[in-house]
Amino acid sequence: MVLAVTVFLVLLALAVPGARAVVRRYATRTESGTGLALFRMLYGVVLLCEVAQYLRGARLISDPLPYLVPGSIAIESALVAWLAVILMLICGLFTRAAAVANYAFGIVFLSGLHGFEYHVDYILVGTNLLLIFAPVSRRLSLDARLRRTPPEPVSALWSRLFVFVGIALVYLDSVFYKWTSPMWTAGLGVWKPASVVHTTWVDLSPLLDLKWLMLGLGYATLVFETLFPFLMWFDRLRWPLLGIGLGLHLGITLAFPIPWFGLTVVALYVLLVPPRVWDALDRKLGVERDREATLHLPRTRLLAFTAVFALFLFSQGASIIQSGVPRMLVGAGGTSPSWRTTTRLCQKYTGVFAQPYLGVTRHSVFMDHHFRGHEHIVTLVYVDSEGTETWLPLYKQNGQVDPGNTGRFWVEWNFRVVGPRIDQDRLADGIRRRTAFWARRNGVSLEDARFRVLVKSIEIPGDEWEEGFLRRQLEQPWHEAGAAHWSRGECRVTLAPIEAVP
Repeated sequence: MVLAVTVFLVLLALAVPGARAVVRRYATRTESGTGLALFRMLYGVVLLCEVAQYLRGARLISDPLPYLVPGSIAIESALVAWLAVILMLICGLFTRAAAVANYAFGIVFLSGLHGFEYHVDYILVGTNLLLIFAPVSRRLSLDARLRRTPPEPVSALWSRLFVFVGIALVYLDSVFYKWTSPMWTAGLGVWKPASVVHTTWVDLSPLLDLKWLMLGLGYATLVFETLFPFLMWFDRLRWPLLGIGLGLHLGITLAFPIPWFGLTVVALYVLLVPPRVWDALDRKLGVERDREATLHLPRTRLLAFTAVFALFLFSQGASIIQSGVPRMLVGAGGTSPSWRTTTRLCQKYTGVFAQPYLGVTRHSVFMDHHFRGHEHIVTLVYVDSEGTETWLPLYKQNGQVDPGNTGRFWVEWNFRVVGPRIDQDRLADGIRRRTAFWARRNGVSLEDARFRVLVKSIEIPGDEWEEGFLRRQLEQPWHEAGAAHWSRGECRVTLAPIEAVP
């Protein structure tokens, strides 16, 4: 316990001076509020799409058996209210109140989510918290128009704070896992995930078959994410960081079925656009400001800024301690009772406070273990009374993810219902839930409805680059693995052992 307390005090001691230095440098510098305003609108549009998708699948999330066994709470009305709040944010109407409500909705529907949560949720929670306090409605908002006050500059610290919380901390934590990953340290961190059939929705084989490109992108991504938390503070590096970051996350949006994750980070990267761009835009709009103006912030405001930075730094430090690298650095001490106590304390802090309320958590995503053993794809096909088949929007016929099954819904089916290790009961329950949901949404009666369960066996890429790997997996055939028969509102699922299917 002494070591646990000592580690926490060291983390805090490191966080506070670093936060103080950042605040001292950027807090009193001013820049146009146009950048924050455009970020507010772009981020709001992406969040609107995320919540709209959430609403579309609300019954799948909340009902034990969609539409047939309703959940204890009907969440659709609350989600509609959340969409209205997001629209207010986008328009900049009653912005502060809308931001508070938006954060509260996020805590309820993102932090309290089980089974359908995925990684963008944490970025959304942290960003939503900052929106409450940031002056995002000074420009291009209905609030500004109603106030009829001249456009005021904003502290340059705000744009850096959003980027720090939404991007830099994510990178900072993730590289502690990537530098211990055989996949990433071999340069395969881009090629391997993009070559796994059921984690992609676009066939990028022409690019994947260029070894020099794939290995180059893999190493470049690893180096970029490692350096970004430190380089983001240098004004002269904004354009290079912006270009690389946009390329990285637009690439994620193109390759993987998590579009709102990729576009959320793209919206955050907009805040790295140099202030002179916003100044030029302001001049075109007839708005002038004193570029040399400085803000006089009360001591209490400066202390508050410092506290926010320190809190996020400290919280991410508690998450980093849970990764493998710190344990390796302390050697044999990593197996000592004191270190285990420290790790448990950090896990408790992260789980109870940092993750649900700050969006700060571990970022061990797209790692080796996500693909190991996941050598099967399971999908469903509806067969009507005339024998006509309709593939449910889970996977396309080549095995890649269907556009109707992205984000949290793909994560739930691919990793939790199916997963690398098949649990027959869990899979059968998932089949009942997905077929009930699809049938109701598509006007199919469950009085007598039949579904085929198909399995495609695939290979997972190894530890070396291979030409044509994805194309070979796309050509693998589907095999019959069972059936689901709905009769009078009851569903009987029969399954062969998935691992035994050819």
